[in-house]
Amino acid sequence: MIKPALFCCAAWLLFCSACSRQQTVTAPYPLWGEPTYLKVEENDAWRSMQFLRPASPDAIQGCLLIVHGMNEHIGRYGRIAEHFADRFIVLGIDLTAHGLSNPVLSKAHESIAAGATAYDASHAYLEQAQFRDLQPMRDDLASALRYLSDHCHSRASSQQTGDIHTFPGDCRASSRLACGIHAFPGDCRASSRLACGIHAFPGDCRASSRLACDIHTLPGDKPLPLFILSHSLGSLVASSYLLETEDKALIDRVNGIVFSAPAFSVTEVPGWRGWFQNPIVRFTFYTHEHFLNPQDEALPVMLFNQLLALISVPLQDGMIELLSLPGMRNLFSPTAPDWVSDYLTDSEEEKQRLTKDKYMIRQTVLRYVLAVEKEIIRFRRHMDRFDAPYLLIYSENDPITPAWGSTDFAAATRSNHPDSRLVLLAGASHHEQLFSSSPLREHILSVIDGWLQERLMRE
Repeated sequence: MIKPALFCCAAWLLFCSACSRQQTVTAPYPLWGEPTYLKVEENDAWRSMQFLRPASPDAIQGCLLIVHGMNEHIGRYGRIAEHFADRFIVLGIDLTAHGLSNPVLSKAHESIAAGATAYDASHAYLEQAQFRDLQPMRDDLASALRYLSDHCHSRASSQQTGDIHTFPGDCRASSRLACGIHAFPGDCRASSRLACGIHAFPGDCRASSRLACDIHTLPGDKPLPLFILSHSLGSLVASSYLLETEDKALIDRVNGIVFSAPAFSVTEVPGWRGWFQNPIVRFTFYTHEHFLNPQDEALPVMLFNQLLALISVPLQDGMIELLSLPGMRNLFSPTAPDWVSDYLTDSEEEKQRLTKDKYMIRQTVLRYVLAVEKEIIRFRRHMDRFDAPYLLIYSENDPITPAWGSTDFAAATRSNHPDSRLVLLAGASHHEQLFSSSPLREHILSVIDGWLQERLMRE
């Protein structure tokens, strides 16, 4: 059993790389599609989304929702979205506390758009303090899926409407007077009317006002196949939502999901740094995995593990909670260690983009870290029930989401659907497969294209 003093010392050395990191935004947020916003029902917050569709309605084969990973944002996925937008309606969402769904980063973008040369966004990471689990992100995903599902139809009746193909939430075609002013590209919401010149007033039929528009689906419209493309933490959010939700109608609309480096395992620090840190990470994972959850093991071992977990887990959680309190979290939220940037991508060009990208969050509140670990454990307990068809792509030596999470998931679920596929990048160690260097990136996209096409042919 680890002593409290030893754990305190270990946690300090592991986590307290938390020197405040200056994060100054000097460029507008990357917008690759039409800006669209979802109103959060419980409060006055909005979730930012971007939307692309094929130039010709006749080219539309389906719809694709892109879900980003931890501490990044959907603005990075412009080239990915454009790759699929020649035949898919593509929607990307910034999850809670990320991208333009983060109030600090949203304000930074608005300030730069209004003419400011710089904006201090150093405290954007503090928005993570709200996470005790990933339910806010699952709620985001559900809202985005419903939104995309409502608009994922072939326009069978377009000839009856004068060949007007409306965008999601766009009331320009038939009900501008009823709905107010729609959020056109460049609309930066209430706090930047002067910067953008266009504001979505109350009554604007964005995602939350289907009845006001009454033009989303028309008689004769046919639902199109809907897919999810998810990365890292986004994969955990999407898979846990599909596993847990009781909205069967929405689940039935999802025809498949692509996992890129899914967060089904906890990080393993590479090299000499891992000699000390990995045993601590494994200990916290192991004890939380056993906490009030007896495993299939010999009785003496089970009793020992339960005793160990019952003593150590409350101490671990209590310390994490203490270090995540206001004031404390400013001091004890770790910055991303230098080794992470070496394993995100194998592309030097992409590494340069990441270095310059000030909408990436560089620090992480410890409460958020613990929430992710607990979500991984909870998902793994029930992942054998996951039966949606999937394409899972992972790197053999990825230390950020190690391969054992993907192989465990595949072993538990692959037989649940005949179209599920597993793609191993042998020898690869980078985490962001979608941002690989050429020609690997093009090969990965072609693999995804092929799998999506197979699924489309079955519909």
